[in-house]
Amino acid sequence: MKNQKTGFVSGTVVHTPCGLKPIQALQIGDLVLTRSPQGETSYKPITQIDKTVQAIYRCTLLAQQADQQCTVHYLFTTAEQQIFADSDWIKVLESEEYRCNTYNLSQQPLSLWQPKPVFAASNRKQQTFGLNAATFSQDIQLNGQDDEFIYISPEGLIHHQPNSNQYSFAKVTAPLSLNSVNWHNINKKTLVLPVYQLHLSNSDNYFVGQEGILARAA
Repeated sequence: MKNQKTGFVSGTVVHTPCGLKPIQALQIGDLVLTRSPQGETSYKPITQIDKTVQAIYRCTLLAQQADQQCTVHYLFTTAEQQIFADSDWIKVLESEEYRCNTYNLSQQPLSLWQPKPVFAASNRKQQTFGLNAATFSQDIQLNGQDDEFIYISPEGLIHHQPNSNQYSFAKVTAPLSLNSVNWHNINKKTLVLPVYQLHLSNSDNYFVGQEGILARAA
């Protein structure tokens, strides 16, 4: 039985013959880049696309720079989604306790680290945004100045850190009004968003993200 609790949020790019395409823009018959058990890459057609609503996790991709590891990107996916790392398929949530070395298309080693649930909040203007779980694991006073905010557009597109251009899945068309948030009354509610999962012909994987992380298909 296929796992219906996997997939990636809108804006996650997938590698195709025409370049990187957002997963929500793909259609049945489109070709996506895959990897064979022998390590050869080729393009395979999409045979089915599942769209479900799931709790969202933020996965951090780290690269070694000088004497420290730095964040290069994020993946927003589900706890059950599998990534090829350390020469095996692992569920995202299984990488919580250690840094997993991913198989990817970039020219540098990338580690998957600390998948964390994203929590939903809203302001008085009824704009929904996300808060990283780390915000709730520390004894800090929320005041709108932290860098852990995740803007969610009405189309479900994520823009991480609304006041910067980093890690963006979409342009912000309606700036998030943080001054209309009641910071003394933030509920810890899991963020759920639509996610997309691909079924492919003669392949069980495809590459996602700018760095080309190998993800398991349905």
